[in-house]
Amino acid sequence: MTSQERDLIRRAIALLQKLAPDGEPCAVDYPTRRDPIMRFAQQYLVQNPDTDVSCAELWEFYREISDSGELPPMR
Repeated sequence: MTSQERDLIRRAIALLQKLAPDGEPCAVDYPTRRDPIMRFAQQYLVQNPDTDVSCAELWEFYREISDSGELPPMR
């Protein structure tokens, strides 16, 4: 993964955190390991340059993980 791709992912995560409803954690400069999206990325996603996954497929996978109770659900 290139540094440009990592920066894009960091910006996307920060934007998603800003969209969280009031009372939920807001965006931070460096997401913590307790952040559900960061935990999802670290625990379930593996870098594979031969794989092409859409955002919809990633959110569906996240929903399956949260439905199993491993991570909290998100809107």
